[in-house]
Amino acid sequence: MLTFVEIRSEASFSDTGIRLDDLGPCNVIFGPNGSGKSTISRVLADLMSYPSCATGWDPGPKEVIVFGRDYIARNCHPSRAMPGIYTLGDDAVAAREVEQKEGERDDEDERLKSAKGRLEGPEGEPALKAENADFRKKIWNKRKEVWTPHKSLTFVGTWNAEARFASEYYERAERWSDEEPRSLADLLEQAQTFAGNPPAVAERLPFPPRPSAEEIIQERLRRPLVPASDQPIAELVAELGSADWLKAGLPLLRQSSGRCPFCQQPVDHSLSTRIAAIFDATYESGIEAIRRDRAIYAKDIEAIDEWIAEVAGSPLLDADASKALSAWIELHRRNLEAIDRKLSAPSSEIDLEADDDAFGMVLSFMDGANAKADHQTNLSENFTRERSAWQEEVWCRFLADTRSEYIGHDARREPLLKRVEGLSHKIEQREAKVAQLNGEISDLRRGITGIEATADAINELLRLQGHNGFHLRPTSGDGTYAVHRADGSPTGDTLSEGERSFLAFVYLYHHLAGDHDEAEKNLGRVVVIDDPMTSQDAAAVHTVAAMVRKLFEDACASGGRIAQVIVLTHNAHFHHEISSYWKGKAPDPKHWILRKPAGVSSVTSHGTNTPIMTAYRALWDEVNDPATVPVALCNAMRRILEHYFKFIGDRDWMSGLDNLDGADAFAFGALRRSLNDGSHGYLGAEEFYFNVDAGERLRSVFRRVFEFHGQGPHYEMMSGASHLLVPDL
Repeated sequence: MLTFVEIRSEASFSDTGIRLDDLGPCNVIFGPNGSGKSTISRVLADLMSYPSCATGWDPGPKEVIVFGRDYIARNCHPSRAMPGIYTLGDDAVAAREVEQKEGERDDEDERLKSAKGRLEGPEGEPALKAENADFRKKIWNKRKEVWTPHKSLTFVGTWNAEARFASEYYERAERWSDEEPRSLADLLEQAQTFAGNPPAVAERLPFPPRPSAEEIIQERLRRPLVPASDQPIAELVAELGSADWLKAGLPLLRQSSGRCPFCQQPVDHSLSTRIAAIFDATYESGIEAIRRDRAIYAKDIEAIDEWIAEVAGSPLLDADASKALSAWIELHRRNLEAIDRKLSAPSSEIDLEADDDAFGMVLSFMDGANAKADHQTNLSENFTRERSAWQEEVWCRFLADTRSEYIGHDARREPLLKRVEGLSHKIEQREAKVAQLNGEISDLRRGITGIEATADAINELLRLQGHNGFHLRPTSGDGTYAVHRADGSPTGDTLSEGERSFLAFVYLYHHLAGDHDEAEKNLGRVVVIDDPMTSQDAAAVHTVAAMVRKLFEDACASGGRIAQVIVLTHNAHFHHEISSYWKGKAPDPKHWILRKPAGVSSVTSHGTNTPIMTAYRALWDEVNDPATVPVALCNAMRRILEHYFKFIGDRDWMSGLDNLDGADAFAFGALRRSLNDGSHGYLGAEEFYFNVDAGERLRSVFRRVFEFHGQGPHYEMMSGASHLLVPDL
């Protein structure tokens, strides 16, 4: 039978859920409509469809029969009132064949149990589950160590689902290619990009300008510019190397009135003419060419300055780019100064600084910036695709970081997995064989039994329970029943919801308790009854309650047809009918209260104490409570005695007790006076006073009243363990 039931992540049940623990043969769950009773019954009806829920079995899983809306729909459809129930007949040949098949099934079932025992043993599924759970927890926690700040981006669809994460991890780990993924630092840096909105499209930086005539200028600057050599004085000027000095002094000579501007000596006019003659047109054109070169170079530097001003503030450039830009422009400014030196000393040889290295550095930073621009533009235009690619790289990085742990885990898991798969395969084969044999047994039974006996048995059951609202008639040929009213007219579609529910329950009861089920009485089935009370009248409530109590008896009996009954109900009267019957007859049912505060279902266990009690039961609980003060105790005792003896027994509880003598007479007199005075007025201290023993003295005499009237068993029953009040639902 079931030992526990866990309901999680279904309907109004949270991920934590509830657990019904320590289930017994008879169980009653009370809860208002909408509190989750039907969810529990649906889970029990189809356990395989609810992987988030769990059950425990002793000794192992058995058949679960659930009575509820689905059961009613299947078995009380308007066009087919009820499927036939077949029993084993007296045909000796068929009986022997059934017995033979049952023997084969029992042998196969034993082998099935053996395989399941090995599967559930310490070296089977528990070991595999423990290994998987341990590894799953390791990778689950390791993922959080790094990626928690980016959980909205990473491991999409599995961040809050440990089982799905583990499944995804295994699938990826098995197809791992051993390629080294991007570094963790790169991935973390890029996480900031994908955490926000797509970036704007970035423009590429323009290509830097570069002086175009540098080689020509360089050649001109390296060539000394000297005066004409055809003049006599030119040889002396060349020998002295004073051409630049003479050129600079000529204007001063012209302004010095025939005197040397340096030594103040008279200068012959012809000498001045000869000196001027050596600086001919060729010399002057050379000077003019250098001046033009300088103007071009200066304009090129101006273009470089403008370009630097345009790109210097770009966020795409690295921080060190400004140094490279400054170094490049300063180089060209130094070259411009070199040109100026050439103009000052035309005969000198001047070299310009080559800008290949400096320009190469500038280009390197430009390429990096434009690569960033291209990357940003690509992100802007393909943000979703790029983010998905990054998320895949995160998975690859995580797989690489946990590869060694996975290899060790896989080495430990593989032999366990092979053992479990082998046993599972054997179990599937055994289960298929058992199912095949059960099907053959059912076919044999179906072939030897008619449905008339079933209709007669259900009609007799309805008659014995005093229900005459309808009866069953077998139809011809298709193994179904028609429902007729007491006057013989068919019900058609007039069968009410309550009648359909009642009819379906009677069918279930017959199915569970009929003679047809004798061959399967030791299968240990579990019966779940979900709110059988809908709109039935009081007679139906008592009838269904009586049937449920009979099912309880069968569950408690050794070798019964069923092993366990679980009843879910919202009807307090029905609850009382099935719960107040058991004192001294069988193990008390176990009770739970199901609630749904704040929209989430929860459950409270009350053990074998029924949480539903009458006002009469409440008075007895007050009498049984040692903490009840004497005055309140008197009032509760008076109401119990009046209700039980006067209103129910039609007798005076005080009659005949006046003849008591001795200590009994004194105790009875004290009780009578204390009850009347303590419940209706002031208790005189001269007759009876409340000392520390007053409560026990009152209870002792209270018990004597029941014993005197021959009602001791009732007292014993009502003074047992107190029942709990129903909490607010």
